[in-house]
Amino acid sequence: MSRKMKYNCRQIMKLLLMLILMTFVVFPFLVCLSHTFKYEGEINSLTPHLIPNKFTLDNLKELFADKEFFRGIFNSLKISLVTMFLTTVLALPAAYAIARLRSRFNPAIQGWIVLSQMIPVITLTVPLYLFLRSVRLTDSLQGLVLVYTIWSIPTTLWLLKGFVAGFPIELEEAASIDGCGIFKMFTKVMLPNILPGVLTAGIFAFIGAWNEFFFALCFLKSNESFTLSMKLYQYIGLAGQSRDGMLAAASLLASLPGIILFAFFQKYYVAGLTDGSVK
Repeated sequence: MSRKMKYNCRQIMKLLLMLILMTFVVFPFLVCLSHTFKYEGEINSLTPHLIPNKFTLDNLKELFADKEFFRGIFNSLKISLVTMFLTTVLALPAAYAIARLRSRFNPAIQGWIVLSQMIPVITLTVPLYLFLRSVRLTDSLQGLVLVYTIWSIPTTLWLLKGFVAGFPIELEEAASIDGCGIFKMFTKVMLPNILPGVLTAGIFAFIGAWNEFFFALCFLKSNESFTLSMKLYQYIGLAGQSRDGMLAAASLLASLPGIILFAFFQKYYVAGLTDGSVK
């Protein structure tokens, strides 16, 4: 087999693998899109098909008439944005300290960061609930933001540590010689260069808070504080009736923020994941 033929075979295999992966990613989205415009009887049919036999907008109309759904969107958006901001602001200085300051405690701190992600979420439920109850933050968005921030900081810190460590220390030394203090050097020299990494970590924190369900299920009780994931849960067999069409429409809308974020920040996101954000 010639070298050119081997190259073509490898390219074909790569293309087939990409098509298979895209099928797994896109197919659930297409199913939600299809169910959104189907009647309940057609959704539950024994002979499913992707294209509806008869299109309907009833699911979207019923969903848009539910004021609680939009309240859930607003609650999730508020929680996710605040969590993203707090997580990034708290993790960034800590990441700089771990990456730049030499200390005998650094290995222990980094070990704790990795170990914290191995702890099962369910084991933290009771301690977190008792803590929130002691500070009177149960069934509140503020309490959920606190939980999400605590849970997101280790992952964000680990990501940002790699970006900070990849930034050339020679540029910091040059800025110090030119008279920059550590704060000015950090904000004027380092931060603009690691911005793709900061945005990448922030997007991870946002999507994690937006999609989270378990803590919301455990700590929220009233409809006024329900997040979007809790509203989706309510559409599953509510009052003994199937609401698959509304669930599909709501799931479709719930996936839009992640798609929009990736579309707007794709350049920074890819840069942050590939080259460590060093320009």
